Amino acid sequence: MRCVVTLSARLAAAVLATSMLGVIAHAAETKLTLHGRVLAPSGKALPGARVHIYTAQPRTGIGAACPSCYPECAKSAVTDRAGRYTIPGLGDHLLYRVLFVAEGRVPEFRDRVDPLAGLLDQTLRVRDTTLAPGLRTLVGHVVDPQGQPVAGATVTPVGIHVGDGMMFGSVHEINARIDPVVVSDGNGEFRLTGPDSVRAWVLRVNARGLSPKAFPEVDAGPAGALLKLDTGNTVTGLLLRDGVPVPGAPICIDQVERDAMSYTRLDTVATDDRGRFTFVNVPAGQDYAFASVIGSLGPWALRTVLRTAGEDDSTTMLPPLQLERGFRLSGKIVLSARQSGRPDLRHAKRLVQPVVDNIMKNEYSIVGLTALKDHDEYTYAHCVNVSVLSIGIGQTLGLPRQVLADLGVAALLHDVGKIAVPGDVLRKPGKLTPDEWGVVRRHPIEGVRMMTRMPGITSLTLDTMRVCLEHHMNFDRTGYPEVAGDWGQSPLARIVAVADCFDAITAHRAYHARPRSAFEGLQYMLGPARVSFDPAALWGLVRTVGLYPAGTVVETDSHHVVLVLGPNPQDVVRPHVRVLVRPDGTAPPPDQPEEWNPMPRSRSVTRVIRPEEVTVDTAEQLAA
Repeated sequence: MRCVVTLSARLAAAVLATSMLGVIAHAAETKLTLHGRVLAPSGKALPGARVHIYTAQPRTGIGAACPSCYPECAKSAVTDRAGRYTIPGLGDHLLYRVLFVAEGRVPEFRDRVDPLAGLLDQTLRVRDTTLAPGLRTLVGHVVDPQGQPVAGATVTPVGIHVGDGMMFGSVHEINARIDPVVVSDGNGEFRLTGPDSVRAWVLRVNARGLSPKAFPEVDAGPAGALLKLDTGNTVTGLLLRDGVPVPGAPICIDQVERDAMSYTRLDTVATDDRGRFTFVNVPAGQDYAFASVIGSLGPWALRTVLRTAGEDDSTTMLPPLQLERGFRLSGKIVLSARQSGRPDLRHAKRLVQPVVDNIMKNEYSIVGLTALKDHDEYTYAHCVNVSVLSIGIGQTLGLPRQVLADLGVAALLHDVGKIAVPGDVLRKPGKLTPDEWGVVRRHPIEGVRMMTRMPGITSLTLDTMRVCLEHHMNFDRTGYPEVAGDWGQSPLARIVAVADCFDAITAHRAYHARPRSAFEGLQYMLGPARVSFDPAALWGLVRTVGLYPAGTVVETDSHHVVLVLGPNPQDVVRPHVRVLVRPDGTAPPPDQPEEWNPMPRSRSVTRVIRPEEVTVDTAEQLAA
């Protein structure tokens, strides 16, 4: 059985001329030996097993070479009669990914292997071909451009075709009977098991020395599958600052086309001692964005560069990339008290922070929001308001920080499907026609479709899909879209539905003669509309904005007229207020405001003053 290395001579030369310079500099380093045994679960030796140095990485930092480009990655060994193996000549500055393969056994990887740690023994179990009822196995082969088998290719299911529909993401989290990842053996064969209801698989395949590739529809039937990989393109470049090469700078590459059916993720590399960087095995013909890692270069930054990778077995040379002085972007989200009921910006910042944290890790939320902002400014602002309000509700319900962060991102994207609704329909000042209303009612389904095109689908993406689909379903299932069976709103969708309704009915829109005040909106939701909402989420809204939301003007039993500044979570009927008018008709001096934090227990609200009766600028008062 051979060790598969598929770099062409020309490609290898290009790599050695660039990325390998940093590796060759370690020629004088100490060489180590990796040794150990390969065993059956019973402890019996497995002679004839192959052990491959699959990839390598620096002990610290980011390497100037791709993980499979180090000379050590050509090394392998065969176990002797006692199951022992020895691989000499390994650099002491690297950690290794090691692949163990034996005939009739399930291949195994060991990651971040340190030869200094001593013996590395590995157990390989027999490949079990017995299937439980309702399961079937796809038997396939991975081959290189010449049709030769590829050992150690990882085959990951990222989607499934079931009936007329599709599902994307970590499908093994949806159905535990699906293998999360399988590895091809020495003959290039892999076996992927899943439910017999799967009609076809969406597979992502990665192998050393070959470009990663997505296969969007691999038949799950008994005929098997032949997955052929390509060598890919080599992309090289030079990073400069004021004309001087910049060593050790992380450079990342990302595919511009973000469709989940074809997206593949590539490695980040660092520039070598001469400021050069090299990406190998880049899928040919695709458009890519090249950029620096944010924050890795101090005050300097690299403008994103877009280029198309050339043909397989060729090299694409980028023009020299110049670092520029970067900018620090910061700001604040200002919430309208009349719309959101929460003027406390410090509190709002504390609520928004989990969203900010998660946005930094989930770039698709930025992409979706940017597209939405370009399409309709109001919908974009509405999504931000709903996100902040949803997190506030979630916080009052005691959700942990990570769930709050996921909730915030899902709420940000709950209306992303409105990108598919014509702008003139979204902004129409009058009543919608039945056809127009039908188009608007499709936005939950369109949102799910847009989310399926996002790469790197995770449990967060699935949560966001459910929020997109379900936020208009209503708790009593009287909303849209209509679904069959026992389908109900997910917990996150119930929260977003409450926040969505509250912000929508209190918004300033052309088709509202006068928008409801926050208090009026809350009374509507607590009154005739309450059956549409989860009672826990609705109570979370009351706890968040207060029974008398900020911006509400009320009269007390002592005949004071006061402006509500913010809710009192300990007692929703006694908010924090500022006195506007005393019982004798006088107003406190502007430089000596009277505030009750909170309203005394000896006083209570007797009536809420309608907005048209209020003669002071409440927004100005809240900002004071």
